[in-house]
Amino acid sequence: MNSNNCSGRHPPIVFLSDFGPGHYLGQMKGVAASVAPGASLLDLTHEISPQNIFEGAVVLKDSYEEFPEGSIFVCVVDPGVGSGRCPILIRKQGRFFVGPDNGLMSLVPDGSDFQAVLLDKPEFFRSRVSRTFHGRDIFSPVAGHLWNGVLMDAIGSRMECEIVHLAIPEPVFSEKMMEGCSLFFDSFGNIITNIDSEMIDEGSWAVEVKGKRIGKICRTYSEVHEGRLCAVIGSSGRLEIAVRNGSASEKLHLARSRHVRIRLVKK
Repeated sequence: MNSNNCSGRHPPIVFLSDFGPGHYLGQMKGVAASVAPGASLLDLTHEISPQNIFEGAVVLKDSYEEFPEGSIFVCVVDPGVGSGRCPILIRKQGRFFVGPDNGLMSLVPDGSDFQAVLLDKPEFFRSRVSRTFHGRDIFSPVAGHLWNGVLMDAIGSRMECEIVHLAIPEPVFSEKMMEGCSLFFDSFGNIITNIDSEMIDEGSWAVEVKGKRIGKICRTYSEVHEGRLCAVIGSSGRLEIAVRNGSASEKLHLARSRHVRIRLVKK
């Protein structure tokens, strides 16, 4: 039995990256399977915008609870690979997160079980470590050893400093207006914002994006005609801007990396 596993069952190893299609993910899974042949290898996503650490962090925050306790996440959005940034292993919220210390894993709340170690023991790495692919050569084998029951303290050394933290920007409120921003665009081209459903009375606000008045917040996409913009509370509990059967980012001529201001006005 895996002594790291707080749920009493063998957990999956879950992969998140900005790799998109291609062979890099397959190599990471191959290394993990070689170290832990019995492990279930799952994908969260590999469609994070290239080098977009913040997007990866938000997606991970929104998704980790859908996986069982004890799950091991291999997180690779790592533009600083090979530089002075540290490879780390974190335990929080009953799950494990392996990846670079660049803020990618920091939006998952720490919780009472928070622990972090620096991955500084090469015996748990692939025999040859590339300067440009730590996902394959460090993070995946470490995940495999962790799945096999090797304890965190054996895999790495306790960190002497805090991990790098990111923060989701807060919307700005006034008496009759709220201004938020995009966090990222999902695979449908929906604009996911930093405005949480708990912050607003859905029936009291009208939404504007790029000077376009979208109108009320809808309950479902189907409340508007096909091809029309709409604002809805998405599955993450955040306000999103969408197009029924289309892409909001394309309709508004937005690059995926572009920061978008979202304005809510009291009706």
